[in-house]
Amino acid sequence: MSAPPFDWAAFRAGLRASLCTGGVVLCGSFIGFGALINASGLTIGQGVFMTLTMWALPGQVVLVSMMDGGAGLVASAVAVTLTAVRLMPMVVVLMADVRVPDRPFWLHMLVGYFTAATVWIESRRVFPAMAREARLPFVLGISIVFVPTMGGLTVVGYLVADLLPTLLSACLVFLTPIYFLIGLLASARDRIDWLSLAFGSTLLVGFQGVLPDFAMMIAGVAGGTAAFAVARWTRAGGGHA
Repeated sequence: MSAPPFDWAAFRAGLRASLCTGGVVLCGSFIGFGALINASGLTIGQGVFMTLTMWALPGQVVLVSMMDGGAGLVASAVAVTLTAVRLMPMVVVLMADVRVPDRPFWLHMLVGYFTAATVWIESRRVFPAMAREARLPFVLGISIVFVPTMGGLTVVGYLVADLLPTLLSACLVFLTPIYFLIGLLASARDRIDWLSLAFGSTLLVGFQGVLPDFAMMIAGVAGGTAAFAVARWTRAGGGHA
């Protein structure tokens, strides 16, 4: 029996979903990123290239900071890679959710490229009520609006950089992680979700003063692992997670 075809009507739903709150936040963030590119002495072309090829704002900010500080290629690559580690579980989960057997592999690879915080949050919000064959078109729909739009807003931020106070530019860049945190809180349903947030936040505060460069990674890995262990132990004891 062949797999059902993709439901491309969901592509239009994805286009409409790009007008969500997360999309508005993303617009502000990439205007701030364009202003950061200008302030760092990089070219407008370099900024747009980063947006279209990396599509991961924290990694882009780290790369700009490393370049501005004169860091070497290897050091910059390692730093950006460490920021991208956070995307790996998102890609794994999202690709598993959209996968339809016997469908073109390259379409699934596009989902891996487009996976970012806002796309992930919006997808996780609508997927429970969406048929599997509609999920990949939805992700492509919302992403095909986000990526080129943010490339254009990088240009806008670069051009209006002189009109934006430095503090405002920095605040705009950090709108996305704030939205991501709010999105995690809004989408948390099971005990393991809340445990992960609680353990991760606590560890982040503890390690920030000791190992600030690795605090986020340690908090994420250790907090998530601890939450999984507690949830598994609770299930084994007859609880529910």
